[in-house]
Amino acid sequence: MQMLLTKANEQGLQLRELATKLGVTAGYLHQLRTGRKPMTGISSQIIENMKIFLGVPRISVLLASGIVKIEDCYPEPDILSIYLRQGVDFIRHDPVWGPLVPAHLENPEEDMLMFIIKLYEEATGRKILPQRNEEAWPLRLTDLLALTA
Repeated sequence: MQMLLTKANEQGLQLRELATKLGVTAGYLHQLRTGRKPMTGISSQIIENMKIFLGVPRISVLLASGIVKIEDCYPEPDILSIYLRQGVDFIRHDPVWGPLVPAHLENPEEDMLMFIIKLYEEATGRKILPQRNEEAWPLRLTDLLALTA
């Protein structure tokens, strides 16, 4: 929802105008925004409309809405958790970046770990997660950053 609202705000659109562009009612958008309706329940047509409105690949909408999760992009979803924890441990031992890892980062959500690792990889040019299948995962950090630009 945040991506939609940000883009609508950039274009000077009100909630009703955004709803019209997405082919839904303002009430439906309000329910998505407040959590009354889960984003994971949106229809394929609404996903397509969001993709067009945002100007992003369909996978970006699926990821942002929670329909597709990061672990879906790995052949063994359980292995992602291990990779993420090892990745953060690697960062903690980096002499430059390690001291910047918050001490209270004990049991973060996996999406937060992925975010931290991807930022580290982008900042240092070092890859600490195993390579992903490019066909299954076409999104790079630069793609995500472009969504908020």
